[in-house]
Amino acid sequence: MISDKRIKEMASEIAVDYDGGLFYEWYQAVQDGIKAAIKELGEQPTGHSLPTHGLSGTLQYKAWARIKSKCINPKDSNYQRYGARGIKMWDEWMNNPGSFCEYIMSLPNAFKEGYTIDREDNDGDYVPGNVRWATWHQQSANQRRSVKNKSGYTGVFYHKRDKAWISKIVVKNKDVYLGYHGSPRDAAIARDQYIIDNELWEYPLQVLTNHSNNVT
Repeated sequence: MISDKRIKEMASEIAVDYDGGLFYEWYQAVQDGIKAAIKELGEQPTGHSLPTHGLSGTLQYKAWARIKSKCINPKDSNYQRYGARGIKMWDEWMNNPGSFCEYIMSLPNAFKEGYTIDREDNDGDYVPGNVRWATWHQQSANQRRSVKNKSGYTGVFYHKRDKAWISKIVVKNKDVYLGYHGSPRDAAIARDQYIIDNELWEYPLQVLTNHSNNVT
């Protein structure tokens, strides 16, 4: 029977190069050491199990699990908006929750009240450099047009009962309705004008091409 002491010794021999870097590097080294010991000595040590990454149940691990699921699990309620669109999680993060967790914890505003994980490029993947902590307001400004939206403009949709186009914008997580309009373009202009009047420059203009009242 292999003793726990010998298993730990062999794991330590592999993990000896750990120099205070990423936690996951240490965790993986210890895990590999135990597997190597089992393989070399040809038996499973009684009462010994592989170490856990120690992240289960933490907020950052839950964030990793949610993002991974909506990127790869067709049964996830958010899959159509992520995985089905081709949105992926970086392979390193997909396989190493510790690597993902350390990265997001190093970013500004990590788990600050009112902030959640977001992608700067809404059509890009979950990769280093495209992940940030953002407020609901920032995420609303960064929102892509729904696949169900046939108007051609973000924040513009057709109201069947009233037979008119409605313009809407989400500001600080609240819907602001901007009236009924005769065409999608007119509704988009009303939305652009609201952005200009309220200096909400984080929202992209769709018809008005500058910070003026001139329509192109």
